[in-house]
Amino acid sequence: MISGVDPSERRAVGEEPASLPSLSVCRLPFEEIADTLSKIRASPMGIEQALSEEIADLERELGNDPRFRKLRALRAALALYQPDSASVQGGHGPNNQFDAHLHSRGATATVYLGETKRRPGRQRDPERQRALDEAVSFVRNYDGMPTTADVYDHLVSLGIKIGGQSPAGNLSAMLYKDGRLTSHGRAGWSFGPPPTNSPESEEGSEENEPYNDGASYGSDTEPVDEDDLL
Repeated sequence: MISGVDPSERRAVGEEPASLPSLSVCRLPFEEIADTLSKIRASPMGIEQALSEEIADLERELGNDPRFRKLRALRAALALYQPDSASVQGGHGPNNQFDAHLHSRGATATVYLGETKRRPGRQRDPERQRALDEAVSFVRNYDGMPTTADVYDHLVSLGIKIGGQSPAGNLSAMLYKDGRLTSHGRAGWSFGPPPTNSPESEEGSEENEPYNDGASYGSDTEPVDEDDLL
């Protein structure tokens, strides 16, 4: 008997529980997450939100596992040799289960994998990709909006170095250029691109330009060449 599942709800392996109709498109071994599904049934929030929170909690736990960090770095390195995976329809690309962000602009849905603004013909260094992935993960799981200084301190704690005379300013430029985060000026960063027609999405908006909100890291906000940042 599967722990936490009412006998009347037991199904053959691979079939979804009857109480989770929104998962009908999935064919998963539900016995692996029976306890979690039972908790979700009892949750007052919607299924999608409850599943998202469970995934976020698990990602935070796995983030402390060096094997998980190595796996993300390996996927990022593999993506360098798969240029067509930079932006894909339907989420079929490397690393999309970790850091992809699905959003809609009109009727078009696009999965962003962190290579959206890379210049053609240039390959991103794996260590730089790791810095960006760790920064995006940190912002995504942060309670509120972290400042550039918060993100920089987190990367330093992981042994990641940002080059240049103003490391925090260069990091801000990297995050802005990467496209997976939205800048809110000195208020900090939030996960995901800005909504269409929002002030942050307007090109040339001063509030959305790279900045340095960590005074202790210097006032120089002019980024150096991308190859010199790490």
